[in-house]
Parts: sequence; C-alpha cells; structure tokens
Amino acid sequence: MSDHYDGSKSQFKQALQQHVKKRAQEELLKLRKIHQRWKKLKTAVGVLESGVKRGLVDGGDLEHMNDWINKLSTETTSIVHALEVHASLINETLWETKASGDAVAELQTAFARIKR
Repeated sequence: MSDHYDGSKSQFKQALQQHVKKRAQEELLKLRKIHQRWKKLKTAVGVLESGVKRGLVDGGDLEHMNDWINKLSTETTSIVHALEVHASLINETLWETKASGDAVAELQTAFARIKR
C-alpha cells in the first residue's frame, strides 16, 4: 500500500491535517493563557520560585491546627476561607493546565501520524 493518495482522499487528508493543526494551535494558546494566569496567581499569593515542596503532616499536627483555627476570630476565619477558595482555584487551574497539555500532546501525536 502506498502513501500516495489521489483526488478526494488527498483532499481529505489535507483537510484533516489542517483541522488537527488548527486544533493543536488553539489548545496551545489555551495552555499559554492558563500558564500566564497561573504565574499571575502565584505572584499574587506570594509563592516563591524556590521549588521547595511541603511534606505531608501527621494526624497530631492536623488536630493542633484544627484547635488553633477554632480559636481564631471571625475576621481571621474569613481570611482563612478566602485562602481556601484561592487554593481551590489554583487546584482547578492546575487540572486545566494538565488537561490542555494532554490535549496538545494528543493532537501533536495525531498530527505526526497523519503527516506520515
């Protein structure tokens, strides 16, 4: 079987390549936008670029933190709530970034297969 196509098959292949390329570019733009938002959000909440990751905490630490949080004032509790909301937004942004990255990778793979 040859890789040479005639007529409508060739046109279909070309149209499919253009569609996949356009979709990959769109997903790449989304990924860049999400990455920019992520950088702005990290800057806004003061995350350092040191790459230091926090470890897991044990149950005793969680109990101590819970007691401490229960003693906080209403104002401080509202601040903690706002931080929880921001953490949720960050988490959603990370999942969107991963999904867009996966979509771009799949589209690039499909485009490479079609191009062959």
